[in-house]
Amino acid sequence: MTSKVIPEKFNSPTVDPLTPEIAVQEIRTIRDRIPSFALLRVAETLSLTRAATISMDFIHAAINAVAALLALRGAIGRDAMDLRLEVEEAARWSQVLDEIDALRLGVIGAIRMRRYRLGTMAFRVYQLSRSLVRDEENAVLLPHIDAMKRAAKFGKHRPQGKADPQPDDAPVPKV
Repeated sequence: MTSKVIPEKFNSPTVDPLTPEIAVQEIRTIRDRIPSFALLRVAETLSLTRAATISMDFIHAAINAVAALLALRGAIGRDAMDLRLEVEEAARWSQVLDEIDALRLGVIGAIRMRRYRLGTMAFRVYQLSRSLVRDEENAVLLPHIDAMKRAAKFGKHRPQGKADPQPDDAPVPKV
């Protein structure tokens, strides 16, 4: 038998835990402060993809060309140093993305732990109720047990419907 390891809370005792509502508010505040923050439609994303996924070697070579010729600086309206700073900043924002991914996974884990605790409690209540209802004085639990049975997704295997025959599967009459 394998034992399940359930991690303890990771919250520091010196930090007040967030409520979901405050967390959403703070995330929206951060979102409002991110320069060039954009929620793109699929069509917009597709139109940006080719240039946005170009290799960094190509970008560095283009910046070097801008540095080499004054006419290029004038044509694009930016100098090489400005472009190099933007490359560096884009790289630093990738760390933010990594932290957001970790935050998302941590929130998923926290939700799963809460649901685990709730599910475990519900199983215990169901088992105890089934045991207690054997005594007539606990008959008040009967409708609750029935409601739990109707809502349960465990223990019953629902029959899968037989697929309708495809035209290729239809019997072919003999001539």
